[in-house]
Amino acid sequence: MNKTAEKPSALVWKTLHADMNNVYDEKNRIFIDAAFDMDETWERLLDEREFKECDFAKAYARDFAHGTAGHNRLMLIFKLCEILDVYEEAVGRLIRMADDGKLG
Repeated sequence: MNKTAEKPSALVWKTLHADMNNVYDEKNRIFIDAAFDMDETWERLLDEREFKECDFAKAYARDFAHGTAGHNRLMLIFKLCEILDVYEEAVGRLIRMADDGKLG
């Protein structure tokens, strides 16, 4: 029987995903599954209204950001969206580096 070896990232990914599922309860599993789905982004968990709110916060921070009503809320949403985008990019890069043998 000739089995094809799994990529290092796949082994780490499966192990981490299983561990996260053991730690969090059922209501959080949708978020864990989204975090471990490399074909999707965190934004897919949002409904249309929530997505538009994030999109507006990004536009506000980029184009206005001058202390209107709700300024702190919009800036917080913008910052959290940016952090999630950076985490997604970092995870993607780590996976590629592991698969290319550039880690460790």
